[in-house]
Amino acid sequence: MKTIIIRFFLTVLIICTFSSCELLSPGGKVNLPGTSYILAFRFQDVSGNDLVEGIGYDSIHNVNSDLYTLDIVFPEPCNNFNTDIFNFPVGVEPDNNFPKLNLNNSNGYFYLMILFSLPTDDCPAEKTVTYKLKCPYIFGDDNVHGFVAYWNFTKISENDTRANCYRVEFEGQEYTIISTEVENNMYSPIPLATIILNK
Repeated sequence: MKTIIIRFFLTVLIICTFSSCELLSPGGKVNLPGTSYILAFRFQDVSGNDLVEGIGYDSIHNVNSDLYTLDIVFPEPCNNFNTDIFNFPVGVEPDNNFPKLNLNNSNGYFYLMILFSLPTDDCPAEKTVTYKLKCPYIFGDDNVHGFVAYWNFTKISENDTRANCYRVEFEGQEYTIISTEVENNMYSPIPLATIILNK
């Protein structure tokens, strides 16, 4: 009888494992169709000094969360996806529920990278995205500074689309985007905007 019960539970476990309605990626996370938005900002003063260098960060290069606040605003609302608090769909294991600034160093200068993905089934292609950043270390004040990024899109695979930033506007000025190759970065080349601050 004990053998029959064990076989029954093993059978149920196998059926549950292989008959899931959700598609899993090799890491065990839900592999939902998504559009990835990636953008890097380099900040310098009018003399060319790097304003990002020296900012505090953790062991995985995320800027210390007490040094900034970041909000991302989407003009087109998503269905079943709360972009107001930047939550991820049920079943997905995000790093956290808020956008992060990631510190990178390439070719002798530092820049901040922002990466997020929106589910294509629930969210329209966002042709403009507004970033609202407060960071006294960089800006020298407690104000919220807004950037508007403009995007077009490239289909990478059946489940993945990449948003390509081609222009950034900051405080009435337009900045050209360059693509920068970053060693050992799976998202390379990365669109990079160099923002000049009058400090």
